[in-house]
Amino acid sequence: NDAQATLKFMDECKAETLILDLYNEHTKNNLSGYKYFLEYFKRHGKTTVAFDGPVMADLEHDIMVMPYLGADPGLKRCPSTRYLLGPSYFILRRAFKPFLHSENNFCAENLSILVSMGGADPLNLSLKVCLSLNAMAESVSFSSKILLGPFFNPDHKAQLYEAARHSQGRIKIVEDVNSIADLMGWADL
Repeated sequence: NDAQATLKFMDECKAETLILDLYNEHTKNNLSGYKYFLEYFKRHGKTTVAFDGPVMADLEHDIMVMPYLGADPGLKRCPSTRYLLGPSYFILRRAFKPFLHSENNFCAENLSILVSMGGADPLNLSLKVCLSLNAMAESVSFSSKILLGPFFNPDHKAQLYEAARHSQGRIKIVEDVNSIADLMGWADL
């Protein structure tokens, strides 16, 4: 099975820590199997670090990293798990390095706004942001791109496209992006 093969590979590499990116449809739909997977590694003395959103907060890990806006202390549901919550724990690839210390000189006129709520956005926050942007369209000049990840709920996606249709062309929905770093470089906010 997968847990045994992973443990064998970890032992061959003398690895003590397993780092997991949890939010995917297979894990979400197979929580009991995933729970067994985690318990297996604990029984064999391995440390697990998981990156996830609120959907998987009930699973017990040594460390759970939820680097998302809205990851509040109420998500700490397992007493033996150390939680690292909020955007200060977000990890960026090297492709983002050019933007870390760049001077972004922008003014309040014609802002470029990027909205990204992760690969799935299970709380449908993108729609709330889109509706808020639509509401301020009369008073603020902006263009916005809302990024949809590969696990975005189809019903949420349809609602979002409908809301963007009412933005007078100011809000574009973006999918299947090759470089989110380029999008972040485009954005003022």
